[in-house]
Amino acid sequence: MSSRGYAVTGRSGVSRAATRVTMVLAAGALMVGCVPSTSSPQQAVDQSATPSSTSASPTTDPTKAVRAEADRLAASYDYGKAVRLLKGVAGSESQISTIEAAKAAAKRFPDNTTISHLFYHSLIVDTKRAFASPTAKGYDDYMATVGEFRAHLEDLYDRGYVLVSPERIGQLDETGTMVPSPIYLPPGKTPFVLSIDDVSYYEYMKVDGFAQRLVVNPRGEVVNDYVDAAGQKHQGRYDVVPIVDDFVTKHPDFSYRGDKGTIGLTGYNGVLGYRTSVREYGDTPTTRSEIAKATTVATAMRADGWRFASHSWGHINFTTDSVASLRADAQHGAPRSNPSWARPRNLSSPSARTSPG
Repeated sequence: MSSRGYAVTGRSGVSRAATRVTMVLAAGALMVGCVPSTSSPQQAVDQSATPSSTSASPTTDPTKAVRAEADRLAASYDYGKAVRLLKGVAGSESQISTIEAAKAAAKRFPDNTTISHLFYHSLIVDTKRAFASPTAKGYDDYMATVGEFRAHLEDLYDRGYVLVSPERIGQLDETGTMVPSPIYLPPGKTPFVLSIDDVSYYEYMKVDGFAQRLVVNPRGEVVNDYVDAAGQKHQGRYDVVPIVDDFVTKHPDFSYRGDKGTIGLTGYNGVLGYRTSVREYGDTPTTRSEIAKATTVATAMRADGWRFASHSWGHINFTTDSVASLRADAQHGAPRSNPSWARPRNLSSPSARTSPG
């Protein structure tokens, strides 16, 4: 995948976010760094807690929902599924013709090896707390704010980028050789891979102005729990996963056939904000309850286009650590350490570097 970087600016050359944002090459990906925002913590909180846009008004026309779903599928480039859904629906001939014309106009992306990979860490909600913490420099170097991330999504969308899962890019043929898989998009659209490292909501981040965990709300949406500086609890879109979910709901053409991003999981502090590691926290009723809660969230995420990858158990250094250390770390991800879904087959290398060319 390519390692092209770019600065995110508005149409007049002025930054869309309240910060200067630069994308820099790291581990074969584009990593986002930021400087402290001038907007207040409460502005960040208000900005992130976007009401859900997924609820639909009731309808008495049984075909209306089918037609709307077909439009959504076609918008996300799943033309065949959209047409199959409309087969047998009275009066859908014109809609089918439109979808088939869009399918005919789509072109195969010419070179899957040039697909870019953009990755983030968990987003800063309260800049005041984050940049006053002992870890401020790391947050400054490696994190983005909620407002910045929202601006990045708008910019990517304006440039014609489309989310695609790594599994879509290639597959093994009968000889075991990786070969590219076809990705068909309209002219002007470009696929890219999004990943988020960690998403563990580590213990050290607890009071630093980040979300606390991912949860499934009563509407079945994956959102965040967040505790503000005054200790008040909130539930809303405070990190990458629910913000992307909401963006794709509003812009289905930002996602290739429902694809979202890949979460690079570690394990030493658990996963998704739940203290699931038996190795660290013991095989207790509390740990087992945390595993069950995390599994509920992960199941909902998988069903909504998200994928998981290993980022190592202890966030070790794949560039400098010994082979023995790598093997030991892999053992920490054994069944008694974390839930089975948190031991994925794909790898998102931590602390790795790629040489130019």
